[in-house]
Amino acid sequence: MNLYQRLDFNFMYDYLPHILLFVIAILFIQGLVIYAWRLRSIPGALPYAIHKAGIVLLLLSLLMASISAQFTEKLLWIRMYHAGMFIAMEAWLALTVKITGREKWFNRWTVTVWLTVLGTALAILFSNERYGLYWNRIWAAGSGVREIMGVWGNLIIDTGYLVLLFCTCLFFLRFLRVRGILRAQAGIMVFSTFITITGYFCWRMGATPAVRQDSLAMAYIISGLLDAFAFFKLRLFDIMPAAQAMVTQMMGDGLVVVDKLGIIVGVNSAAERIIGGSSPEVCGNTAGEVFELWPELSGLVSLRMTGSVELVINGEFYNVMVDPLSAWGVGLMGLTIVFHNISAEKKAQQLLIQQEQAAAIIKERDRLGRELHDGQGQMVSYLSMQLEAARSWIARDRPAQADSLLKDLVGMTQGLHTDIRESITNLKSNGDQDGFLGTLSGYLKWFGRNYGIETTLVITENVQEELFSPVSAVQLQRIIQEALTNIRKHAGAERVRVTVTVDNNEVEIVVEDDGVGFEVAKSLAKQGSYGLKIMMERAAEIGASVQFDSRSQTGKETGTSVKITVPTVKK
Repeated sequence: MNLYQRLDFNFMYDYLPHILLFVIAILFIQGLVIYAWRLRSIPGALPYAIHKAGIVLLLLSLLMASISAQFTEKLLWIRMYHAGMFIAMEAWLALTVKITGREKWFNRWTVTVWLTVLGTALAILFSNERYGLYWNRIWAAGSGVREIMGVWGNLIIDTGYLVLLFCTCLFFLRFLRVRGILRAQAGIMVFSTFITITGYFCWRMGATPAVRQDSLAMAYIISGLLDAFAFFKLRLFDIMPAAQAMVTQMMGDGLVVVDKLGIIVGVNSAAERIIGGSSPEVCGNTAGEVFELWPELSGLVSLRMTGSVELVINGEFYNVMVDPLSAWGVGLMGLTIVFHNISAEKKAQQLLIQQEQAAAIIKERDRLGRELHDGQGQMVSYLSMQLEAARSWIARDRPAQADSLLKDLVGMTQGLHTDIRESITNLKSNGDQDGFLGTLSGYLKWFGRNYGIETTLVITENVQEELFSPVSAVQLQRIIQEALTNIRKHAGAERVRVTVTVDNNEVEIVVEDDGVGFEVAKSLAKQGSYGLKIMMERAAEIGASVQFDSRSQTGKETGTSVKITVPTVKK
């Protein structure tokens, strides 16, 4: 016989304990409704409150149908009972979606479908007298009511309980995948749903109306007690876990939680986007399987230690930080893996580097322009003027004077060629391969070999290549080159000595010659003379200082010393 072909809504008026049992169940569940409604801002609390409100309507309708004397009143309450059942089932599905972390299912489209299904079921129920879709027949039988369900009625109720079974499966899957208090919560929800379904079928198949009514009321009371245990003991709707869960889902960084066995037990929405898998797909798998595309991260996770690694995932840069989760008396519980997107910082860093490089190029071009103006530029202007003078002598038919002037110009041209060749050598000097000290040694040898000036390099033992930053090395090289150029062009020196020492986190470089010397103050004040000024400018850029000491030409000692003091690299 069809399970839905017989149903007695019949209560014996003189059997007070059954009525009291229903009243107790209604009041108790109503208390749960009020409690959940007050927490409705917490995910899952609102659908739970609606679910329990549907249960209250269901139990109240059963009670009123049982004690009503008129068939029309009974029929009204029977409809209300079915309406309460529809509402309870739909709300339970929404609750399951929220609690099991499948919020993606809860969107505008699915909500529209659920409301449409609920509205259609209610319309079929309350229009039965006109269309006869829900019941084929429903009639009074003594003090009770009997019904023969229609095709749509059977379909709606069967679908409802299939939904409950589906929800139970979702909670059971969550029970298998999560740990700790979350597993206990999922277990309670599975057991609560099982008790409800069992009570319903006992009510349907009980031997007498009293047994059926008692089994249904007791099932909802037990289910409610389990829910209360989940509320107060397991903190199902506790504000802190809910707030933490909300922050976790809303945070921009990806978060993956791994237990001590290496199994992923939780991911937030940002992590889902990063690793390319939803929470149900990822949770339950080992971290090694999920992170197999990134061996550096997989290896770091296997060590179970604090650390970080930089990864490029789908064209984005991430700083991935791994931290152990531990508690006093428990030890290691698992790991948290945080994916922090640093693409914006990387782009900003690259832009800053490009800007600094552009600024350095512009500054170096400016220095080069001033150096050329001070040296080769002035020489070219002078040569041009002298050539004009030679042409003038030739035009006046005075070849002797023109020849003398041209001989001088040949010497000047050779000097200009030397200057240009030296400038090219200076620009080509690169300390990347040989380091600053190696490059300095090689340049001094080249200088002495080309200009016939004896050069000596003295480096104390405590001077190491690591003391010079790349920027400092380049600028020091240029300062020393400029000092040697001045010696070659103006000092008339026979010997040059370069000494490199270190003391108190400072490197001191002294360039000394035995030339004629010069007046430092006068040279610094001279307009259009950029050499000394550029040396000081270069030194200032690396936090160094330059001191010039030129001894008197009339004294016993001659020559000039240039002392450069630069801070060492901090280790």
